[in-house]
Amino acid sequence: MARRGPRVRMKLEGLRETQRALQRLPDALQKELVTAALIDAAQPMRDMAAELAPDAPPIGVGLSDNIIVSDKLSGPASQEEQPARRDEVKVYVGVDGVKPGIAPHGILNEFGTGPRYHESGKYVGEMPAQPFM
Repeated sequence: MARRGPRVRMKLEGLRETQRALQRLPDALQKELVTAALIDAAQPMRDMAAELAPDAPPIGVGLSDNIIVSDKLSGPASQEEQPARRDEVKVYVGVDGVKPGIAPHGILNEFGTGPRYHESGKYVGEMPAQPFM
């Protein structure tokens, strides 16, 4: 059974007023401000994921220190996940996959693996899911 982290409840006040104020700003500045606000708003999720991430050798090393918030994706995902509209802003929370050798196993920890075998047929184990996001 997957472990569950604490639930977080958030209350957002003043959204209508904020939207009206943003609409009066030039488009480029609106997008920049919204992106910065979303990155700040995603920090509690990043912090909770870092706290829940397995960080024990041999499979969890580096996960908690490399969970980031960004408005950009890297690798193949960056091509697939483009904003649908010019005025759309997206922010992502996840393991930094840009740095070579840094926590490339985040997705394996999150979802686990089935039984794995070498080409020779030798069984090399499986990894149970340890969700942290």
